[in-house]
Amino acid sequence: MQEGQYAQYPRPPKGEIDFGVISEAFQMVIKNPVPMMAASFFGYFLPLCITYAVTIYVEFQLGFFSPVANQDPMVELEKMGKLYAVQFPMLIGQGIILAPFGYAITVMTLKLVRGESITFKDAFCGFPKFFQSLGGVVLPYILTTLAIVACCIGAPIVGGLLMLTLPMMIDQNMSIGQAMSTSFAKLRPHIWMAMLLFICYAILSTLGAMACL
Repeated sequence: MQEGQYAQYPRPPKGEIDFGVISEAFQMVIKNPVPMMAASFFGYFLPLCITYAVTIYVEFQLGFFSPVANQDPMVELEKMGKLYAVQFPMLIGQGIILAPFGYAITVMTLKLVRGESITFKDAFCGFPKFFQSLGGVVLPYILTTLAIVACCIGAPIVGGLLMLTLPMMIDQNMSIGQAMSTSFAKLRPHIWMAMLLFICYAILSTLGAMACL
């Protein structure tokens, strides 16, 4: 062996999913707070606050906070039905509002990864692509929700396998179907890591919502 040459020992292949992306995402927000926080405020925080406020108001009007419990199960079922009748359209509206801002956050993230700069205007760049963003954000969300009905563990598996849908649509100019199938194919060999990353994302999102009351 000549001087300066070293034996190459076999190393396990590096996984394509690295949990370092979580800290990298925080760094992106810290370094670019205004456009990222604007998209998050209008797309996530504000609709969530409105949804919670309306839900609490409806629950109060229906007597859910009454100190006297109603023993009639039919009355309670009727109350729950009225509450769900209000919550369901609100959830649909929340998804419609979320879609363009989720699209904008993905665009800004891709630009930052490429070394480009972002501005406050980028926080609203999803509106010209509204229908594309609606499919890319809402459809995977619906499929993930349906997976809960099939099996509780199905939600993080489906959500993990489809989490590249929107980036593929934006970065590769794919259709919704192409992006979903490509995301599924690319992440299927790393299904468990994708599931764990999706669970971490859900936990962090829930903690963020709790921190904002």
